[in-house]
Amino acid sequence: MIHRFIEVEDEALTKHARLSIFAWEPADFAYVSTITGRPLLRESVAPVARSGGGLTPTTLHLLDLQTQEGLLFDPAQDESMVRRRFLVHPIHVCVLFFPLMLWLSRNRRPVQEYPAKVVLSVVDVIAQPGMLLDRFGVPIRTRAEWSARKPIAARLRNREVSDPDQDYQDMLTEDELAEARGARPQW
Repeated sequence: MIHRFIEVEDEALTKHARLSIFAWEPADFAYVSTITGRPLLRESVAPVARSGGGLTPTTLHLLDLQTQEGLLFDPAQDESMVRRRFLVHPIHVCVLFFPLMLWLSRNRRPVQEYPAKVVLSVVDVIAQPGMLLDRFGVPIRTRAEWSARKPIAARLRNREVSDPDQDYQDMLTEDELAEARGARPQW
């Protein structure tokens, strides 16, 4: 595998993240499974339709070092599939994670050629799928609640949903509504 650390911050310097990017080398795709006797990454691992298909030479593993969570995605796919991949499973990551996924998709190159630091626009950070939560898990409902606090301590919470193309991410359950009534985000 090829590995690279990458640090990210928004242009307003309100949030930063430290991540790792991993990519497979061509030899990894030639590795033969000891169980099936076929190439492991190409034939032994079944493609998952809701994740955009199988593993490819352009698939990356992006890992948030702070939360120690991450996911596999293919930046060579169109942005709607990158978004879908982000929403398929619940993940607790920095708010810069998804905007970085899009940046990687728009600036594709070999992993070792990515810069050590990426600066993202605040507009790209705010305009993302999922639900923003403060550090206690209380939903952030308005841009004013988001932007008035420095540093941003929110995390995205994605729900496991049957159809990521539907925007169920920002809908609150009855329990979440009851818990959030009257509460202000805690930073």
